[in-house]
Amino acid sequence: MSKFAEKVKTHLSEYKRHSLDIHVDGIWKSNGEPYGHILPASQEMQNFLPSIKESLSDFVQQNRIKLHTNFLHLNSSQAMCLNFFYPLIITKRLEMILPFLSDQFIDEKIDYYSTCFEKDGQERVWLSESKGRITDDTPTSFDFYFQTLCGKKFFFEVKYTESTFGKEKDDDEHKEKFNMVYEKHLSHIKGKYRTLDSFLQHYQMMRNLTHIDDKSFVVFIYPSQNKEIVKEINIARDVLENYTEHFFPIEWEKLVQYVASRFSEERFAHFIVEFKEKYFFVP
Repeated sequence: MSKFAEKVKTHLSEYKRHSLDIHVDGIWKSNGEPYGHILPASQEMQNFLPSIKESLSDFVQQNRIKLHTNFLHLNSSQAMCLNFFYPLIITKRLEMILPFLSDQFIDEKIDYYSTCFEKDGQERVWLSESKGRITDDTPTSFDFYFQTLCGKKFFFEVKYTESTFGKEKDDDEHKEKFNMVYEKHLSHIKGKYRTLDSFLQHYQMMRNLTHIDDKSFVVFIYPSQNKEIVKEINIARDVLENYTEHFFPIEWEKLVQYVASRFSEERFAHFIVEFKEKYFFVP
């Protein structure tokens, strides 16, 4: 466990007791042990910010958003993503994200019907185009997605305490998937990263970045204090040979500060304050 993750879990354990008034530790499904930063099995809704938990819980159910196995963990990046983007969707203030990313999007308008949490990537489309069949056609799952009225597509990958994007084993199944799906979509990737070994070593990151094209943009959101994930982000910065202006690695702290200075919807007046209280802390 990284020092950052350890500090976050300590902070969230205290947050659970003092802010949520929950004094029972939840069980980590992987090892059956109790941990302070995990919610009890019946309390998963408490992972939503207090002022929006009722409406966000309804939103999740209505949109059939599948919660991750470890959603009960207060450091769940899925919960973090939902807590941040949901109020911007409901209040139709998501547009403010675009000029934060780049001035090139300043006049873009969002198609709110396109917004999606847990968005499937393009792998099945690519596979059908190649007329191929493979054992595993599971697509990349992006944490958040939206499209503009002009057809620009934005894929978001959210990180919090994760120390890596994740690698994959060099087996026949993944070799086959690389050859039939991903290898055909690496023209914008530097040559040294186009090999099977390099692709599997940075598997999730590379799967994300393959989605960049003329109208598609990939956004990584991460905490600046998470030094392990920052190392991964620096590798991602080096991966692209072209379309570099279609990749946006942004820090959570800067994004939240930007939104906080511009968001004034009374219905969700407290969500930014609650977001900072839960996810940010002084180490």
